[in-house]
Amino acid sequence: MSTPPSLRQRAVRNVGWAAVQKWFVRLSGVVTFVVLGRLLDPAEIGLAALALAAVGFLAVVADFGMSTYLVRSEDADRRRTSTVFWSTLVLGVLGALLLVLLSAPLAGALGEPRAAPVLQALAGGLVVTTLTCVPAALLVRRMQFRALAARGVAAAVVGSVVGISLALAGAGVWALVVQSLAQNGFSLVWFWAAARWRPAPVVSVEVLRDVWRVGSPVLGIDVVQAVRDRADQLVVGGVAGVEVLGYWTVATRLVGLVHEVAMSVMDLVALPLFARLRGDLPRFTRAYETAGAMSTALLAPAVAVLAAVSPVVVPGLFGPQWEPAVLPAQVLCVAYGVGAVGYFNRSALLAFDRAGTAWAVATASLVVHVGVLLVAAGWGLVALAWGHGLASVLIVVGSALVLRRTVGVGASAYARSVRALLAAVVALGPMLLLTGAVPGWAGAVLAAAVGAVVYGGLMLLVNRRLVAEALDDLRGLLRR
Repeated sequence: MSTPPSLRQRAVRNVGWAAVQKWFVRLSGVVTFVVLGRLLDPAEIGLAALALAAVGFLAVVADFGMSTYLVRSEDADRRRTSTVFWSTLVLGVLGALLLVLLSAPLAGALGEPRAAPVLQALAGGLVVTTLTCVPAALLVRRMQFRALAARGVAAAVVGSVVGISLALAGAGVWALVVQSLAQNGFSLVWFWAAARWRPAPVVSVEVLRDVWRVGSPVLGIDVVQAVRDRADQLVVGGVAGVEVLGYWTVATRLVGLVHEVAMSVMDLVALPLFARLRGDLPRFTRAYETAGAMSTALLAPAVAVLAAVSPVVVPGLFGPQWEPAVLPAQVLCVAYGVGAVGYFNRSALLAFDRAGTAWAVATASLVVHVGVLLVAAGWGLVALAWGHGLASVLIVVGSALVLRRTVGVGASAYARSVRALLAAVVALGPMLLLTGAVPGWAGAVLAAAVGAVVYGGLMLLVNRRLVAEALDDLRGLLRR
């Protein structure tokens, strides 16, 4: 009889499926975005980014923290899941109607009247998104990341085909709009088929009270996080216009791609894993430390390489018209690398039912982030990128202090993450020298190769145990 897999082995396996999804989705996303970047002008990409930011915020409000509630709940019976489903659907429909009614004044407030019809079209996607909340949450709760990975891969292919086809046909900004709607529609069908769940015609007042108790603090956190994530687009688009926002979107999309592949792979597994370990603080601390260290060890060298080769990659892939996005992308690499050290603080607080504390931390982070952006906005895109980095440092330090005080995770839990980050910073030096000395793609490839060697050697010196654990996990994953 085979031995059941341990919690760590299950987590590693699920991280593997999440990695398949993220890497394929983002790779196809890069290809699609490169093609669209050559077919569309900066103003069209900026316009789509502005509208998608507004719709994304409403999607967070419509969810009301209910997805997280289902993932964390000790029981997910049909009465509970059905109540959540009908509640999110009502909120989604109301949000879509509100978006249609307010599209014109909202577009005017953002200084871009052309956004009104785009917002109206994306309102339908908001309803579709709310219809997927319960099936998607059930798959996460069951840790069925293979099904989630398959959905992500298939939706990425559908979206890429639709977006590129419409852009080639001259659809302009509508290529991005229909691409988003097509991905949402495909995900809806896939989630419902994979979850094998159907709602009952029941709404429980008792469940709604429980959702309000648990979901409202999570909603507060999600709303604050959504505002923070979209503050860049709103500030840049509102102050500098959609063309400048187009450059900022390319810069953030490149760095965000690398960040999501490295960090979000573990992010899907972190909350359910941490929740299961909250009764055993030593095991929880080890899991938290390992999650942060592994993810930082992946992200730090990746953003270091991107910072070194951006002067070649950005104009080489997107065209010379995107040169203004190069330096902001390089600076943002530093910001994202620093932010990786404290990336899982929110999941840790939620696992310990510290939603109120997590909301306070998220609110403070928003104030810091937006405050720095508003100060830097008048100084251009590079100043905005450096402001992003300063905010990341303040937020990581502050959230780590809160986590230590409330949960008991000490400074030693960040040691291996910091060592991985410093190793990447050291490796960045020779990479920058090589890209400056050897022009073109040859210099970029040589710099990346040398950087990988330097980083690998440094990790063996300062993080040998982490490297050994990563290799063991990789071997276990390949055997499955």
